[in-house]
Amino acid sequence: MCEYISRGISPKYSENSECRVINQRCVRDNRLQLEFARGNTKQVPEEKFVRFGDVLINSTGVGTLGRVTQVYRSPEKHTVDSHVTIVRPLAGVDRDYFGWSLIQLQPDFERLGTGATGQTELNRTSIAKTELMSPPLSIQNGFGGKVYPMRSLVEILRSKNDNLRQTRDLLLPKLISGEVDVSELDITIPEANA
Repeated sequence: MCEYISRGISPKYSENSECRVINQRCVRDNRLQLEFARGNTKQVPEEKFVRFGDVLINSTGVGTLGRVTQVYRSPEKHTVDSHVTIVRPLAGVDRDYFGWSLIQLQPDFERLGTGATGQTELNRTSIAKTELMSPPLSIQNGFGGKVYPMRSLVEILRSKNDNLRQTRDLLLPKLISGEVDVSELDITIPEANA
């Protein structure tokens, strides 16, 4: 059901780069949190840039190993580091069905780690050997057709919440310090019911 399974790159970090590297901190709570991505100046092969629909699985270390998320935005020039595995669905497989199937297997991926304590690894072979139910494409597409609008709305609302949080964090200190004066605004406060 997948066309590509690969670990990411060993980056050369530089905050002055357009290319960003997704690390294990970016994958938590089945979300992709790009604010933790770092800049990279190392050359990246085209297939290692993440794409919409890719599934990312943390593949190193206790506590983060096995975390799963699906790329549901199209981040430009983003890759993953060597501690994260990209799993890309085949062209004919419904992205939502594929992504949710792997997200539901997160506890299994957490258990598949091998190696010494603190250096546990989830290798590509273990991921590749994972079996998924493969219903007919009509059922996969039916699932995707129902789930896609909900998942898209979740992404839109998360983005709006992030923007509101950033705006609050920018304005609140200025309001408290008096740098922004609101005394001239006509603000009506509704009376509380007794």
